[in-house]
Amino acid sequence: MTLADAVLYAGWTATPPPPDAPASWIDLRRASTDGAGPLVGVDVGGTKVHGAAWARDGAALSEAAASTEPSGGLAAVDQIAALATGLGRGRRPSAVVLGAAGIPQPDGTLAHAPNLPGWDALDVPAALSARLGAPVVIENDVALAAWGEHLWGGEADLAFIALGTGIGVGIVQGGRLLRGATGGAGEVFDLPLVTGSAVPGARTLEDVASGPGLQREYAARAGAADGGAGAGGGGAGGADAGAGRSGALAATRDVLARAQDDPAAEEAVTAVAAAVAHLVVSIRCLLDPRIIVLGGGLGSRTEIVDAVRRQLGAGAHRPVDVRVSRLGPRAATVGALGLAHARATARL
Repeated sequence: MTLADAVLYAGWTATPPPPDAPASWIDLRRASTDGAGPLVGVDVGGTKVHGAAWARDGAALSEAAASTEPSGGLAAVDQIAALATGLGRGRRPSAVVLGAAGIPQPDGTLAHAPNLPGWDALDVPAALSARLGAPVVIENDVALAAWGEHLWGGEADLAFIALGTGIGVGIVQGGRLLRGATGGAGEVFDLPLVTGSAVPGARTLEDVASGPGLQREYAARAGAADGGAGAGGGGAGGADAGAGRSGALAATRDVLARAQDDPAAEEAVTAVAAAVAHLVVSIRCLLDPRIIVLGGGLGSRTEIVDAVRRQLGAGAHRPVDVRVSRLGPRAATVGALGLAHARATARL
């Protein structure tokens, strides 16, 4: 069985990869020798941990999810170890690849990872390896999502923009992950904002191009339409901005649902789309990828994708092929499994 067969069998996506895509020839039987344990991929988010195991002697993937251990540190490592052990039904994994937001360091720590306290001072792969008795590699989660899309679609040059609680970019060039000199390639959260915002204090790309950014943009505009009622106290918009019409800081899905009928919501979506479109054009100019994939909880929403495409269509620049993630919320997990296979078979 191939990785593609396993993913399709599990129902993770209904769209098969093209015949020449890497996932079409990653064969389960080549993962290791007889009796070896499963390959494990884990995507550690700020609120949820999602893991999957691909066993040599089974036809299907097994997966499990849990709320992320909020205390971080070794407690989070213990949680991941328990998840991986359960996925492997007690068998020692052949290889484990862990994806998390942040910049993996040579000493195993994770820089710029606010959702995982303590991991900036902990050798995470070593700690997890000691618990599982298996080699462990940690990668940036968006880089793994880009790798998953590469495996599934076969494009050797692509960029993946993950838009959710924050924003990040994963890059595949020439069929290889581009990590940069310090592992921070694609960490765009602190890029200066150049497209404008209705929110006082918005300075960086992530201030606008993110789920919380969309909420703040809507709240600021709704508050202005109400004559400033409940405008909140400065900073990046104020949590009570727009209380007259929005009641509170509206949830992302509510803002998107209102965009058809509420001018403030429509303007907020446009502001986010303009910031993302500027990033898309910048990536196109600098890296010239064949495709740019939008993913993440917000980035994969039709309202955002369509708005980004409208912004791109209105600009005077070279065409950009923007697509929605084929693998959805499991893109990073598929990338982790593919990379675990490569590690186990010494392909990379």
